[in-house]
Amino acid sequence: MRFSLITSLLILAMVTMYTIGCQSAESTKTAHVGECQACKTGMAGGTVWCDHCDAGFIAGKKTGCEQCYLAATGGPACAKCAAKKN
Repeated sequence: MRFSLITSLLILAMVTMYTIGCQSAESTKTAHVGECQACKTGMAGGTVWCDHCDAGFIAGKKTGCEQCYLAATGGPACAKCAAKKN
């Protein structure tokens, strides 16, 4: 199969736009962590959940599992993570 110059340029443009979009989304999330009060509290050693980042901190240690965060704050144990440990 032979690609024309136009087809090649279209593919290049699509890949470039996708890559830029992914980088922008990641830099936005990184920027949010720097300005988010919940994340600052967590990074300083607190126990807090950030809905925007979909991550929590348990005594300063970051977790992506909301059930583990809830368990650390008095909720029921996270069965999913407990099963992984066994």
